[in-house]
Amino acid sequence: MKNKLINYLLDIISGNKKGLIPAILRILLILLSYIYRLAVMLRNLLYDKDIIKQGRVAAKTISIGNITTGGTGKTPAVEAFATELKNSGKDIVIISRGYKGDNQEPLVVSNGEKILVGAKFAGDEAFMLANKLPEIPVVICRDRLKAASYVQAEFNPDIILLDDSFQHRKIIRDYDIVLIDATNPFGYNHLLPGGLLREPKSSLKRADGFIISRVDQVSNSSLNEIINQLKSYNDLSYIYLSNHVPSHLQSINGEKLGLNKLNNKDVIAFSGLGNPGAFEASLQEQGCNLVKHFIFPDHHIYTREDFKQIVEKFASENIDYLITTGKDIVKLDDSLLDFLSIQNIGLYSFEIKMAFKDQTGQSKNIATRLLENIED
Repeated sequence: MKNKLINYLLDIISGNKKGLIPAILRILLILLSYIYRLAVMLRNLLYDKDIIKQGRVAAKTISIGNITTGGTGKTPAVEAFATELKNSGKDIVIISRGYKGDNQEPLVVSNGEKILVGAKFAGDEAFMLANKLPEIPVVICRDRLKAASYVQAEFNPDIILLDDSFQHRKIIRDYDIVLIDATNPFGYNHLLPGGLLREPKSSLKRADGFIISRVDQVSNSSLNEIINQLKSYNDLSYIYLSNHVPSHLQSINGEKLGLNKLNNKDVIAFSGLGNPGAFEASLQEQGCNLVKHFIFPDHHIYTREDFKQIVEKFASENIDYLITTGKDIVKLDDSLLDFLSIQNIGLYSFEIKMAFKDQTGQSKNIATRLLENIED
């Protein structure tokens, strides 16, 4: 029921749902978004006027966030930045809010040597980062300033990467990078709940750099229009273009398969993402026959009932592969994995990485350029 309601509301705000009732609901949601806009603008004004105080820490602090809800490729971007900065010889710590932001005190998910907290407590994105970046500490806390102060004392890093913190203005950062999804750059041009914007587009003036993701999925004219809109708010030279490059398939046991294995194969997929359509398109680009994609809400916690419907569909068709995302597979507990194993169904995650280019189309080291900016 929850999934259907979320999808129905998305169809309304996107304009895909036609008719009198959807039109009335769309107007109501847009009216509500103006109330939300006033609250956001007041909050930003209080920060701008230094009425709400901000704090900083000794380490260089970089925020990687977005202006819309979900689906921009933020987590792969954090992974890419952390990897390149680490390879540049910097000591890095990642701070994330954690799913639902329940942690009022800093919680160390990984200390850079071993993972200390499971996905249930860390949240899917923080746990995935801890898995993929075993040498980089990951800490979660609702209050990023409190977390940064803890990290400064505990790890004394050169750089703190703030995951999804563009709206978290309590901590002063040295560089603010905002991701823009080329396939839906400005969330239907309305704030929540009438659209997907977290803040008015005018807030982009606070950014120090932009990354436009999934540029391979839009035309050059659409991309140029996005760049022109960004420059109307903030004429920056630090604008990178990126796309999600499929890397390989990986089983829960760590076995890696080439993506050519998907060619002409029947596939069932499931995901809980902010932008499930992008995952679906990437799968189909590998030449598979996507028989069914079970779409769940972003950050969905999977249950036995969810898996029963997936297994039933798998068993009723001559399916070759069951595939999910790296973000989803880390959330599956042993009982769900055992359930698949009993049914003799192997599960693979569809692994991706981000490739970056500058506006001229030249491949550039994003970390080198970033370090030049923050160390000036």
